[in-house]
Amino acid sequence: VSLSNARSASGNLYTSGQCTYYVFDRVGGKIGSTWGNANNWANAAARSGYTVNNSPAKGAILQTSQGAYGHVAYVEGVNSNGSIRVSEMNYGHGAGVVTSRTISASQAASYNYIH
Repeated sequence: VSLSNARSASGNLYTSGQCTYYVFDRVGGKIGSTWGNANNWANAAARSGYTVNNSPAKGAILQTSQGAYGHVAYVEGVNSNGSIRVSEMNYGHGAGVVTSRTISASQAASYNYIH
């Protein structure tokens, strides 16, 4: 299932302003709308037939179960040194705020990626 060509989404049932809401829209609604909190996404994605592994790729969804509810972000690109660029919502700047950051290669290897 390709996530990289998504443009717009409808049927977003996630809580507005949260990371899950942003990522659902960022992939154009091409994923389940009832996967729950971010800490559930890797298992829900695998059950839905998506590939889940530890290999980042442009257009994949980064997922972690760390924290009370976990976190998801959209992989905008993978740099030549293995670091990744992500965009995300509600990461350190409050609900509804979209930010981007670069994650080192060593840190990137510790996350799940939904393809």
